[in-house]
Amino acid sequence: MGPAGSIMKRILVPILILSAVVGCSNPDDEVVTAPTQATVPFEGSVDKKLVGSWSNDDKSQNLDMKEDGTVHIHGFANTPKGKQEINDDMEWKADGEKLLFKAKTGVVQQYKMSMDKDGLELKTSKTTTKYKKNP
Repeated sequence: MGPAGSIMKRILVPILILSAVVGCSNPDDEVVTAPTQATVPFEGSVDKKLVGSWSNDDKSQNLDMKEDGTVHIHGFANTPKGKQEINDDMEWKADGEKLLFKAKTGVVQQYKMSMDKDGLELKTSKTTTKYKKNP
């Protein structure tokens, strides 16, 4: 793999991890393009209401959002090569109705966020994932 391929891999892998863990859909239905870092600004702040451990109903997607603005993402994603375990550390910020995750490569993924008594819902244009706060 040449230098361009290596750069693309460093950009696409965090995007695929976020898409797989924070919102799963059939990977054959999506076309992944490499956004530039300037596509989504990483703005906002840590919202104390979001600090804590969150999981979807079957515990296949987990977010451990810390007060220092870091998040550990753990889960499982269906990929063309089968089920893959995901473990990654990123940064997070909330900005109004947006939740932002920033990978170590600088790529930022934005989700529309809503909270109610039942938990946290994160949406993209293609996925919706509901989380409940773990005790």
